[in-house]
Amino acid sequence: MEILKTVLGVFIGVIAVLLIAVVLLQPSKTEGFQGEAPSLGDNLYGKSKGVEALLKKATIILTVLFLLLTLILAIIS
Repeated sequence: MEILKTVLGVFIGVIAVLLIAVVLLQPSKTEGFQGEAPSLGDNLYGKSKGVEALLKKATIILTVLFLLLTLILAIIS
């Protein structure tokens, strides 16, 4: 039983790190410098809707996995 708890703990830690990374990679909802100078970042940082959708799905999946594994670990402890 201790090995199962350890394995679940490791999985939860890995998922937590991945979740943090995915959230940090998402573009912010505020305009930032874009409102001040619209052409400032257009060439370097073009928005891609496909990447944003993928990051959103990854966030949802990782969050559900994190919650489920945390609940399972709490139940068996």
